[in-house]
Amino acid sequence: MHIGYISIHQTAYVSGGVFQKNNHRLILYREKYLEIFNIQPLNGKIISCLILNFFFNFLFQNLFTIKNTHKNYLFFLDEIGCVTIIQIFNSGKLIRVDLVDLKKILKIKQFSCFQVALDKKNLIFLICNDYIYKFICRIKKNLELIPFVSNKVLIIKHYYIICYHVTCIVSHFTHTSNFVSIETIYNRPYDKFLVFYYINFLSKCIKRSIICKINDSSYILLPFPSTNKCQECILILCENFFVFINLHTLNLLFKDIPFRKIKKNTGQILI
Repeated sequence: MHIGYISIHQTAYVSGGVFQKNNHRLILYREKYLEIFNIQPLNGKIISCLILNFFFNFLFQNLFTIKNTHKNYLFFLDEIGCVTIIQIFNSGKLIRVDLVDLKKILKIKQFSCFQVALDKKNLIFLICNDYIYKFICRIKKNLELIPFVSNKVLIIKHYYIICYHVTCIVSHFTHTSNFVSIETIYNRPYDKFLVFYYINFLSKCIKRSIICKINDSSYILLPFPSTNKCQECILILCENFFVFINLHTLNLLFKDIPFRKIKKNTGQILI
């Protein structure tokens, strides 16, 4: 195992993805700057670094990879509710593919969570605003992901529900993409639940099911997509431990994170 360290600027959104067969790419977005690192997975060595200036701020950013065409895209949601879709090439070149005005479609002004998913035919945007979940279906014109806006918008309203974090998980067995979120309610703010959403735009069906109750210090979800040998899993990061959940068997694996001490003289961190 190889471990590397990178100094990350404050207020940075971090995304990672596989861009080439032998290389990984780490993307950092801070304020108006986009930093792209090419990393060798075997030794953790940074091959190259590209810094771009967008000249304007975004609220959320999301990295999305289409496996069957090996295309990589960045989705940026700005303050006025527009999503900018940018294609990234291995050379570091960026091309804007599409611009979607979600504010005009959804008629809302504030966004708390933003996520992108892909099933067999549809590109799905998930927008969360307090207790409202809005799934937007966008049909692809071709495999190059040049979509157009359709009229299919599915809305979920669960009053008194707050969404802390949402992520997308891809199923290798069903070839669909679903959403998993960390939620709580106003009446019980210290109780957090892991909630699973299944979306079917053809039948206009949304199934919402609570998987389990989790610790109130849970902050982020990391999905593990299914493969030929393993099923979909979710890693929940908390303050003092992490939880690994199999979404099919609902088996939970808890692991404590060791307490860290800092030496006063040397400043070293002991685990």
